Amino acid sequence: MPERVAAVVVTYNRRALLEQCLAGLRSQTRAPATIVVVDNCSTDGTAELLAAVSGGPGTPLHSVRTPENLGGAGGFALGMERALALDPDWLWLMDDDSVPEADALERLLAAAEALNQVLPEAAPGQGRTGLQPSVGFLASRVLWKDGSPHGMNVPGRMSRYRARAVPGGLEAVDYASFVSLLVRREAVRACGLPIAEFFIGSDDVEYTWRLTRAGFGGYLVHSSRVRHLTADNAGIDVWNLPVEPGQLEKSVCKIRNLVAVNRRRPWGWLREGLRVVLLPLAWRLRGVGAAERRQLARGARAGLWWNYEALIRYPCAPSDKPRAPAPDAP
Repeated sequence: MPERVAAVVVTYNRRALLEQCLAGLRSQTRAPATIVVVDNCSTDGTAELLAAVSGGPGTPLHSVRTPENLGGAGGFALGMERALALDPDWLWLMDDDSVPEADALERLLAAAEALNQVLPEAAPGQGRTGLQPSVGFLASRVLWKDGSPHGMNVPGRMSRYRARAVPGGLEAVDYASFVSLLVRREAVRACGLPIAEFFIGSDDVEYTWRLTRAGFGGYLVHSSRVRHLTADNAGIDVWNLPVEPGQLEKSVCKIRNLVAVNRRRPWGWLREGLRVVLLPLAWRLRGVGAAERRQLARGARAGLWWNYEALIRYPCAPSDKPRAPAPDAP
């Protein structure tokens, strides 16, 4: 029986981009069994678009509209929990401004199969609950509009320890982004959901690193590609965060989350402590106002002490109902 994949998309006021994303998901050579879209209380006609396409031909689509904007982190936590209720084997996470190439999912699943042939089943007592498969997640290679690597979505490692050998075309990583990330169901049940309180920024890094720290393997699949259609090709620049109205609150979340996650890296307390000291000076030199600097600095300091792991929530227990057969892959 083919493995079932549930795609999970989080969207907020990007109707045109969401339409491209859904078209990319529905035109896969190996189609997902279902698509779950979390609409973060959009006001641009997204709800009408989802109502129109949910009953159309192609992959079944389930939409969930929230009463308020939960951010990317809250949206993915909700969407993953709803998707798990449909009993898939894998969750395929996708931002609404991302368009996967037609064979992106097929190549991710082929990589999972190749890894299953060479990696042993993990034994209990390695930071997990019970006997779980070794593969936790697989990430696509994320490109910008012009085909260059996207600076915001580069998977990597948190330490310099040598990675285990993997089949050709794959790379072992500790963390990745939520732009075309295939996550195994067992890993989600063992390690929990993304932390909704992150709201925006570093929630994907925290989550995927949580999986690899628990013993699940993370892998970058170079042959699986997705376009991330952001306005520019850049990562988060903490030295030059936007502080305009409507952006400052997001910037405070981003710097808090980044400091909180990075402090767990080797020498993290020292490096992030220095960052917290130096950032206000850099912001002042860049002309950031005093009130905005104070808010950003409070966010950075909060990241040094935030016990975010106490907020990890686990999905509900799987249903005892028999699974429906998966549709044949096209």
